[in-house]
Amino acid sequence: NNWELSFFFDFRKGGSIWNGTYARLNNFGRTSESAENRDGGFNDQVYLVEGVYAPGTTDGQGNDISGQQNSTYLDAYTYFRTVVGDAGGAAEAFVEDVDWVRLRDLSLGYRFDFSDKNWGVEYLNLNFTARNLWLSTNYKGVDPETSLTGAGSNIGGLDYFNNPGTRSYMFGLSFGF
Repeated sequence: NNWELSFFFDFRKGGSIWNGTYARLNNFGRTSESAENRDGGFNDQVYLVEGVYAPGTTDGQGNDISGQQNSTYLDAYTYFRTVVGDAGGAAEAFVEDVDWVRLRDLSLGYRFDFSDKNWGVEYLNLNFTARNLWLSTNYKGVDPETSLTGAGSNIGGLDYFNNPGTRSYMFGLSFGF
């Protein structure tokens, strides 16, 4: 048989990525969660931030409410700009646990054998290779392998308007004497 097929699946189970892009899009009102911010309904909905009051916090009458469950509601504009946006809000809201599977490489080739001919060429190989054809992930961003620090760095897990990995296609021709 002169056909050759090879493929390479790559996967990762676990790992964390800070999705700064999603945080900024929340800030701009461009996610489904922040739609009322985008649509001008700044006062239509209120949000309660989970947690407790810091030590030394008092209510309007001077009573100490330190350690009590938070009961202060925020309008949508304030919530998405300061709490779950990226304008000084809590970054941990945008750290995602990520798994993925990708078809990293697919190659198909055919070998033409000329050993019976008097051409001086024994064989000719034609091949096609494609990279980064398919990705399945629970990540909300463009690519869980993206890195804010660049491809040459070993620091991963930081996504802030990064570009995804490129898909590439190559054709090859080789021959032997």
